Amino acid sequence: MDRFVARQGGGYLAFLPVCALMTEGLVVRMGTRHIGMNVLGGELAYISHAHTDHCAALGGPLPIFCSDVTADILGLKEAPAKKEEEKKIESPPPEAPPLAPDVKKSKRKRKSGAASSSSRFRGFSRFKRAAMGSLRVPLPEGVELHSAGHMLGSTQIAGASERWGRVAYTGDFKLRDGLTIKGAPMLTCDTLFAECTYGDPAVQFAHPQDVLADMERWGRQNREAIQLWGGYSTGKAQELVKFINDYLGETPVVGGRAAEVCEAYRRAGVKLEWKTPESPEGQEMMRAPFMAVMPPHQLTPILRARLETVHRRRALSAVATGWALVRHLPYSAAFPLSDHADFNEILEYAHASGAKQVILAHGDNERTAKALRAAGVNAVSIESLDVEQTTLKIEEGNGQ
Repeated sequence: MDRFVARQGGGYLAFLPVCALMTEGLVVRMGTRHIGMNVLGGELAYISHAHTDHCAALGGPLPIFCSDVTADILGLKEAPAKKEEEKKIESPPPEAPPLAPDVKKSKRKRKSGAASSSSRFRGFSRFKRAAMGSLRVPLPEGVELHSAGHMLGSTQIAGASERWGRVAYTGDFKLRDGLTIKGAPMLTCDTLFAECTYGDPAVQFAHPQDVLADMERWGRQNREAIQLWGGYSTGKAQELVKFINDYLGETPVVGGRAAEVCEAYRRAGVKLEWKTPESPEGQEMMRAPFMAVMPPHQLTPILRARLETVHRRRALSAVATGWALVRHLPYSAAFPLSDHADFNEILEYAHASGAKQVILAHGDNERTAKALRAAGVNAVSIESLDVEQTTLKIEEGNGQ
């Protein structure tokens, strides 16, 4: 997708490809600052939560702001107050964003031998080194952060924009309560940017307690087997640890990045119990049927076969992900426990926000927008906001 910009009056939207993990980039002017929404762009970079596909700004030249928990998980250091004062702009920023000079005609080429954007995320050690070069700054004036309900530390951002009125950007969100975080509040706004990973109207997640009951039933039925629970190291792994603690009464084995994030959750006041595989306690636990939490891509048939050979007992794998509702997954069991909103939650938020326009991103955007329009919401996909069409669509939507 070509990089482009849509400018209207005192506010603007800029879009640019960031990396393979996130195809749309968004920069919004709130107050007097150009803020990059989970991208490396504008004057300040906002990180909504600690998942790597939302951390393109790590290691870049821009100061970053985020929640305290997100900063702890990412290992961000506070910028010295004096240096931040020196960076403040004395006069209002120019109408055109710094990132977008004649964006239609030029494409930035990567220098030979330079690392790609996505290479920053290959392995946490490299990811952590990138964070070391980034500095965290205080929340900009006129900007609010609210919980997004996606994972601990995840936030939505809201603030005033001359062109868009009051803007709310959800990032990844859900309204349902999780085991380690409450559901997101629905913010009132004029323009709502909402993610729609599961925006297909056919996708409707069951109540979390019903899914957890199914997970508990499966876990108890297979007590004599080694249970490998799959979840992303940041966020979902901690939900699984909490589930195993509270529903199965067990302490799982957790290592690597997931264990580091568990420590951050514990520092934030979430009670989690786990043992690392290299600890004496972990080694002892693995002499009997044990439970482990690890990234889904590690739950291979080869690993299960090796464990069965070494421990002489069955080894089963289970994952907890919203994709279990829409895809066939190659595990012993798959449970649709998602950290994202489904279509009904997106629709509920759109109505509750009072937004004059809802702009969808990070999913099948046009399909979700069409379904929302059928339900009475003035919704468009983020791709539709090109230079030629933005004026017409926004003015029609706002009745101006």
